Amino acid sequence: MLLRIATYILLLSFPFKLYAQDANYWSSNYGPGGFFVPGAVLANNHDSGVLFYNPALLAFDKRNVASITGTVYQWQSINIKNGTGTGMPLNSAHTMIVPLIASHTIHFKTQKPFTLIYAIVHRPVINFQASQYKDEKMNVLDDSYSPGDESFIGQYTSGNNIRQTTALIGSGVKLSERFAAGLSLECQMRYQSFLLNYSSRAIVNNGSSTGFPDIVSVAEYYLANTGNTGLKVNAGISYDISDKHHLGLTVSSPFLGLLGNANIISDNEIVNLRLGGSSLNLLANTRQSKLKSKWKMPISIAGGYIYHHKKGELYIAAEYFAKVNEYNMITPGPKQFIRSDSLDGAYTTSLLRMKDARKGILNVAAGVSWLFKENLTAFFSLRTDFTYADPKLFKDSDGYRSNISSWNIYHCQLGVNAKRKKFNLRTGLLISYGRSGKVPQGMNYDSPNESNLLLGEIGKTKGGMFSAGLMVSYIHNL
Repeated sequence: MLLRIATYILLLSFPFKLYAQDANYWSSNYGPGGFFVPGAVLANNHDSGVLFYNPALLAFDKRNVASITGTVYQWQSINIKNGTGTGMPLNSAHTMIVPLIASHTIHFKTQKPFTLIYAIVHRPVINFQASQYKDEKMNVLDDSYSPGDESFIGQYTSGNNIRQTTALIGSGVKLSERFAAGLSLECQMRYQSFLLNYSSRAIVNNGSSTGFPDIVSVAEYYLANTGNTGLKVNAGISYDISDKHHLGLTVSSPFLGLLGNANIISDNEIVNLRLGGSSLNLLANTRQSKLKSKWKMPISIAGGYIYHHKKGELYIAAEYFAKVNEYNMITPGPKQFIRSDSLDGAYTTSLLRMKDARKGILNVAAGVSWLFKENLTAFFSLRTDFTYADPKLFKDSDGYRSNISSWNIYHCQLGVNAKRKKFNLRTGLLISYGRSGKVPQGMNYDSPNESNLLLGEIGKTKGGMFSAGLMVSYIHNL
């Protein structure tokens, strides 16, 4: 029984937190809020782009066009102040150069003309890597058996890498002079690598009868890799109220999983920890591969409006994402995990599962374009990107939460489009910012002791992210 208690203390009380914008829907520049990205709109904006978020808008495009849109350079910084204790932040910064969209539009001049598009959209969701280390003399063990300050070493590493690639095919047709409908099919491939690795160790001052010092240690390692492939269907309509006023509506289906696989490695130990007057030792270890994996996306409904005037456009849009109830992304098999002759693998599934749950949210966007001269247009847009994560959605603290976001994000896009006879060239800045004063710490090495498993009293701190990138899009009329 004592071992079972120790196991739950070790595996259920640890924080299991990662910090990033890995729980937001509108982080991608391609979507209803991405007014500056070619074609990423809901209502008819006469855009020079070719890949429309609303497939109904393809009905208004009568050209054969090839396009590539990419982030030429992007820098992203995530900072968690005091993430593992006072003056010990968790920082992650990286740059990337990656294409986002490559597409080809073909217009068929049949009896009932229609336009077909196929495209590849790549979305690097997050690449977060952070670590901290502490090595100093601290009084972390009870003076009854280890008087004075002990040599204490604590180290913490966490990471979350998520990327998504989508292959898309879609078409739009005119149903009347002002009304159009469209349908697109997406095949999405998503990969995630999740890492949590930390240890807290102290050397007992009174030595040992063996001549080597006794060590008190608490450590955990958890690595999960998942891959999911599935389908989504997007249906859209577009209605031109007049030459100046345009409406658009899309409905995106939930994610239909086709393939999902995962593997996990976990290693946990408690050595010589004195808790409740007893010395505790624990080893829990497993590796499981070829596990089934799930990934869910909710149904969403988006609406947009564009007003045309002589010098440009005014654009507003919103998208609602439904709630997703708690489910297991990874469900381990009942293999032995806690290494003891008296226990089987009954705890493996609940302790090592990776889970997800999402609250319903509404994001909004607004943008304007301004025609400076016949072949030069400027764009500016703002959009919200609220987090869907909410710890209250989970029934208990068992397992690992794959997406923990502590802040809402706000995005800005600004740039210009230069129009030529055979092509359009669009370039500009993409800026994102998020901030929160209630970010859970990953660890707190200010006050480690045996009663808190050498992890310290974990509280909340300030954190935020900032991202800036240069986007270039080239659209060639074939």
